[in-house]
Amino acid sequence: MRSEAEIAARIEEYRWRLALAVEEDQRRQTLCADHELLILALVNKLEVLFWVLDIDLPGRDLIDSLPDYYS
Repeated sequence: MRSEAEIAARIEEYRWRLALAVEEDQRRQTLCADHELLILALVNKLEVLFWVLDIDLPGRDLIDSLPDYYS
């Protein structure tokens, strides 16, 4: 099992990579599927690490706003 410090270091790495990816995305004039997938993957990894450290993200979960027939 990883230590909390190792997980925090990984979070900072993913945050940095996500910031670079978003900045690059804003400079592009056309959509790039691979680049969009990278951003979504980094967000997903951050959410998992926040879950491991029991850090609540601000706002409500998107799943809570879906109609009941999706559950």
